[in-house]
Amino acid sequence: MRGTPALVCSSRDILLPMAYIEIATNTPYREVIVIDAAVGAGAPNQSEDVMAVQYLLRVASEASSESAAFQPPGEPPVKIDGIYGTQTQKYISFFQKEVNRRQNRRLIEPDGRIDPVRAGSASSGVTHTFYTIVALNAALRSRRGNGFKLETDQLLPAGLRPKLFLTF
Repeated sequence: MRGTPALVCSSRDILLPMAYIEIATNTPYREVIVIDAAVGAGAPNQSEDVMAVQYLLRVASEASSESAAFQPPGEPPVKIDGIYGTQTQKYISFFQKEVNRRQNRRLIEPDGRIDPVRAGSASSGVTHTFYTIVALNAALRSRRGNGFKLETDQLLPAGLRPKLFLTF
């Protein structure tokens, strides 16, 4: 069911026509960043969805104790502006290819797109690979920790701050 944007989401049954961030109180990790429409080549590239993906890519480009940075060689940090362009595309493609290289298998589809999760599954029924948005959320947790409070992150763009939602 699609509805109009809400300030607080108290049920997982509500689908919002934009990127949003669930702050869960009943899961091992607190935040899950969700997009409504695909981002990438030939995708709708809605501004809030692009901004959410750019934020996740920016965090993934930081090195952590568990993982090297996911940053294309010679590229400056990805700009978080909600505009899909060549830099965002380079980061998406690099992230997908690099995840597969590091895992030594095709874990995510290297198609240059980030699709929303469908049917409540972490993997695609078509390609049988994990959704890239799931891998990006895992990169967020590996760099920030499970107890991290997203609302305190200075990298979180002002345009996404109103999209914080509580899930019970």
